[in-house]
Amino acid sequence: MPNQPKTPMLSVRCDRELRDAARTKAHAEGTDLTKVVVAFLRQYTERQDVQTLEALIAERNYLRTELDATAIALAETDSKRAELQAALDRQSTDRRRAPSVQGTEKGTGHTADYGPNMKCTICGVRKGQHP
Repeated sequence: MPNQPKTPMLSVRCDRELRDAARTKAHAEGTDLTKVVVAFLRQYTERQDVQTLEALIAERNYLRTELDATAIALAETDSKRAELQAALDRQSTDRRRAPSVQGTEKGTGHTADYGPNMKCTICGVRKGQHP
């Protein structure tokens, strides 16, 4: 049919070197530049959920930063937990010890400090038996 309408021609701006290189490669592959551009446009418009490499790298870096911050927070929490556990352990150990009794024994020349076994911690004599 002589009056059959053609697909409209559109123009795209690009560097002459890029166009020439693409045309040369297309001819080497046995096609022309128009078919390559149309195939690319079809592929490009049919893609879904495909991100650019830069977007993927940015997302990875963001997630790494978040992961590092979470790891630091967990390490600080573990450190605080260990400090609190050590303080609780010290308190429970202190409660188990018998209180020391202090007093001055006559003639000893020192202030006796009686530990849990009621012996003087300075000279080892039991309470009330200082010479």
